[in-house]
Amino acid sequence: MKTTFFLLAFLLVASLFAVTNAQGPIKWQLCPNRPKQTLAINNIIMNPNPPVSGQNFNVQIQGVLSTPVGQGSLGHVTVNYAGAPLYDGDFDPCTIDTQSVNCPIQAGNVNLNINDVIPPFAPAGGPYDGQLAVIDEHSNLVFCVTFTFYMN
Repeated sequence: MKTTFFLLAFLLVASLFAVTNAQGPIKWQLCPNRPKQTLAINNIIMNPNPPVSGQNFNVQIQGVLSTPVGQGSLGHVTVNYAGAPLYDGDFDPCTIDTQSVNCPIQAGNVNLNINDVIPPFAPAGGPYDGQLAVIDEHSNLVFCVTFTFYMN
């Protein structure tokens, strides 16, 4: 369940980067006062967008990492539904996708492919909002975004 909520949040954050000028249900921004991030995302494809409760989803992420991310890195995600806390927890960024991520994740081109299921108990509507951040093992900010969306 912890991984599923992380992936749900990651999925939402990922879709935010897909087309920055597109109109859609997901709104995001970089975390305030955290301009230096070591992951520059070039392309993200999410399907479906927006996510649908009880259905499979896939996120493909391509970017450039300026410094390696290794064991001891820490991710943190918070997700709220209609202002009420839904999930707040830590995760290991090295285990989100065992098929395409092996830590250390080397600096350079990064390609991730994440597949999971949105839990059927995730309520449709919203708003959902939250924050997703990853800090590497040297306390460098890999990325941090806040997001708001509605679930189909």
